[in-house]
Amino acid sequence: MPIIVILFMLAVLLWGQARLFGRKAFQNFEYRCSFDRPEAFEGDEIELVEEVYNRKWVPLPWFKTEITTSRWLEFAGSQSVVTYNTRFVPSFFLVKSYQKVTRRWKVKCLKRGIFPIESVILVSTDLLGQRVVSQKADVSASITVLPRTVDLDRMFVSARYLQGDNPVRNQLIPDPFYVSGVREYQPSDPMKNIHWNATAKLGRIMIRNMEYTTRQNITVVLNMQSRQFEQGEAIDQERMEQCIRVAATLLEETLENSLPVSLASNASLNGVDKETFESVQNFGREHILSLLHTLACFPKGSSLDFPSYLDTRGEVFPSTDIQIVTPYLCDEIYDYARIAMREDKRVTVFLVGFPPAGMPDDIEINVLKELAVSQDETDGVSGKEASGQ
Repeated sequence: MPIIVILFMLAVLLWGQARLFGRKAFQNFEYRCSFDRPEAFEGDEIELVEEVYNRKWVPLPWFKTEITTSRWLEFAGSQSVVTYNTRFVPSFFLVKSYQKVTRRWKVKCLKRGIFPIESVILVSTDLLGQRVVSQKADVSASITVLPRTVDLDRMFVSARYLQGDNPVRNQLIPDPFYVSGVREYQPSDPMKNIHWNATAKLGRIMIRNMEYTTRQNITVVLNMQSRQFEQGEAIDQERMEQCIRVAATLLEETLENSLPVSLASNASLNGVDKETFESVQNFGREHILSLLHTLACFPKGSSLDFPSYLDTRGEVFPSTDIQIVTPYLCDEIYDYARIAMREDKRVTVFLVGFPPAGMPDDIEINVLKELAVSQDETDGVSGKEASGQ
């Protein structure tokens, strides 16, 4: 008889604690999840902060959060599971009565884009794990990952170099010795060019008039079509990401001399077919940061093929310098460059792809060094095979 009573009391006790933990687990309980900053660059390491606050006397001996986010946010030290573009990160806690627990995750940003914490599921059990309760947490954490810049001098070589001529880097820095007089200061002018003697004499800020920079402004044209004959989402995603990094670098390079710059592309930010993008022309850190945010939001493909995009514009971009970033070359790009050069535009092409045979020598084309070398090796092998060696 005593054994039966003990078993009965034990059963009641187990039922009571399971019911208690099941009812009280998420009462007077708070969960927060946030990143330590609103934006970062590709390759940066940031922190994701989880805060669990138990405001009641009932402890949580076993508590778990299941975080769902993008696979391009890599959590250090976690046993996460990656499925396609989604990453699932489990996090375990032991929360005592009236205790606040903070956990900081080291997160590496692997790719540009806007990555939210898509969902967080809170899971708790009783002491023996007999009853499991769960609910979805209300979180709004998000991180904007901007495209990183690259070293253009190390990445690219002039196509003229492949044909025996000397490579010439596109000069964005003005020649300080080529001064054609003085003029009144404008907000876009760098302070280092102020002519102090003329300023003191005339009673207003005067600046050295450098002929090259006085008229210079830039349009960066980004081709989001990875291959000449493709529609919608790009086939070669990594090549397009490299194009975006090159465009981001060209935009950043204008900061040193406060050059006005705009960004244009055959991509649609709204996903509308045949809709394209073109920003206003401006200068300064705030403008460049805005354009980098735009690049972070760019889709993974084009809304209009690049030759049609150049043709439908109907006119050449109203800038002194046009910098085209493209993963391939075609006759339509050559024709557009020649039309622009006839209007006294300086056109520079950055080819993020294999250089085709017979590139024109009247257009300034920069190709990736690694692909140029591999192309030379391939041509050398083909030549030997053709000669029977």
